[in-house]
Amino acid sequence: MAPPPLSPPYAGLAAPIVHGKVEVVERSRGEARGARKGRRRLVLWALGAAAVVVLLVAALLTVPAILRTPSPSDPALAGPLTPAPTATPTVAPIVVDPADGPADFMSASKNIRCHLDDKGVLCAVIAVAYKLPNTECTDQAVASAVALRGSELTYSCVTQVPAESDVLERDVPYVYGDYTCTLTGEAGATCVTTEGVGFRLSAARPLVTLPTTG
Repeated sequence: MAPPPLSPPYAGLAAPIVHGKVEVVERSRGEARGARKGRRRLVLWALGAAAVVVLLVAALLTVPAILRTPSPSDPALAGPLTPAPTATPTVAPIVVDPADGPADFMSASKNIRCHLDDKGVLCAVIAVAYKLPNTECTDQAVASAVALRGSELTYSCVTQVPAESDVLERDVPYVYGDYTCTLTGEAGATCVTTEGVGFRLSAARPLVTLPTTG
């Protein structure tokens, strides 16, 4: 059956208003907008999660590199440790006043014996492993001896073993006027003047005059 003709104020309208269809259209539009917003939120969340993952990966790659980077004070950069130089202890010398008269000392082995007086210093080594330097009395000599008088060195013919005296400890300088004598385990007896002129006498090596040249 055809619809009745429209009466004012609805005359001129093409079709009647159907409220049910309008509500369905509006609801569909709202659902579409909600879906678009949901997709945008999902995209934003995915981008944020990806950014966090990138930052975490970068951090995990950077931290080990920082841990592996040695500092300037790292022993690996410093190389092998070099022992600090050990200071040589200073030994107080034994000072003897020439006004008190001659002085004598000997080594702990009693093989080296020295005598000091106002003329100079004379040292003798009884047992030696080399030829005696003084040829004029080799047969009678009982010790290899050298005398230092000022800056002059002479070889003495020692036919009697010098008397025993006080033992001079090793590495202790013995100062008598202008002369200083020191006993060491390797060099034997070393006696020099204040100018550095002197000798080194030992049982194992021939006499050495000081200062050495060359």
